[in-house]
Amino acid sequence: VLLPLGAFVVALSVSALNSDAPWTALLGSGSRRFGICSWLLLAGAFVIGMACSSKDRRMPLLRMLLLSSAFISSYGILQRLGLDPLTPVGAGPSLRQASTLGSATYLGGYLAFVVGIGAAALVGRLFSWWWLAPVVALDLVAVLLTQSRGAWVGVVAALVLVVVAAFRRSGRRLAAALALGVVLLVAATALFVPGIGSRAQTLLRPGEGTAGARFELAGMGVDALLEKPALGWGPDMSRPALH
Repeated sequence: VLLPLGAFVVALSVSALNSDAPWTALLGSGSRRFGICSWLLLAGAFVIGMACSSKDRRMPLLRMLLLSSAFISSYGILQRLGLDPLTPVGAGPSLRQASTLGSATYLGGYLAFVVGIGAAALVGRLFSWWWLAPVVALDLVAVLLTQSRGAWVGVVAALVLVVVAAFRRSGRRLAAALALGVVLLVAATALFVPGIGSRAQTLLRPGEGTAGARFELAGMGVDALLEKPALGWGPDMSRPALH
């Protein structure tokens, strides 16, 4: 496992050094910060996860993952309320929050995984429900507030699998309670937070608006790939590549 991971990191590093803007490829763009440094952190996290082969090692890591998500989600919700404690002016009620991840899309993708893992841990009774259930609910609200449609689809897929597992493991009562709780929480968030309902409706019109623009960007991405097929443009260099 470490050999292909090392080859991947080397390839990223060579691509970053060959980039038209090496410092941007190293540190990431100002709005996203997903350069080679972020990739190295992800590679380190992967190695740590692989090292936790026993249950005694996995459980503390899983607990840390879930508990830390509560702080990330809380910070994102404060941003959505315009109460960002780290900036003089808050994000405001009309913007998508990014919390500590630099982008609402990245935050949504991260929380989609955490919501699925947390719901599965809740069904499996891996931890005490009194702290795990509020954490999962907090993460679910935060991922809704990102208005990241891809993350929403991921959350739906994860929760469907968890509800099915709950039905097979514990019967209809637990599965129904979990499904009802999720539906009520999503409905309440959509009711009190403007923009979520209309954003969800765009999932039914994938060829329009910003979703439709993704198809154009895909074609531009193919052209950018053909321009530098060997070493690429470097990490987090999609905007220069598409311009």
